[in-house]
Amino acid sequence: MALATGRTRESTPLPPLPPVSRAHQAGLQLLIVQLHAHGQDVTLLTNLVESLPRLRAGLSAAERQRIEELDASESTLTAALTHVQALIDSVDALLPSESLGTMLLDSVHVRQIATTAQALAEAATDLALRATARAGLLEE
Repeated sequence: MALATGRTRESTPLPPLPPVSRAHQAGLQLLIVQLHAHGQDVTLLTNLVESLPRLRAGLSAAERQRIEELDASESTLTAALTHVQALIDSVDALLPSESLGTMLLDSVHVRQIATTAQALAEAATDLALRATARAGLLEE
């Protein structure tokens, strides 16, 4: 029977992941486009961005899994952001260019705004949850 020492075991932080996620690759591709537009030689960066999948393959299984989780969270967060933006645009389209007072007398229009605002609130909550989850993955 093992004796309890009364000490709590501190968790060891995971080492930072190498910058090989899809977000890193996309950022590097954007940098290449920007530098190329300014007449810079981007051959080395182009070779690097093309090598990222091979670099990922050389990671440990745990590191690859963390990168895959980051990539998946990026996809779901991007979809949630896009959905929220579309709903914001829908609310904006429902707002009249004329007097707000006139629109507030139209029950159908007010109901449309209420329905769209409710969908926006739900989508914003989903976005907040996904962003918090991604932040947690990035902090690991």
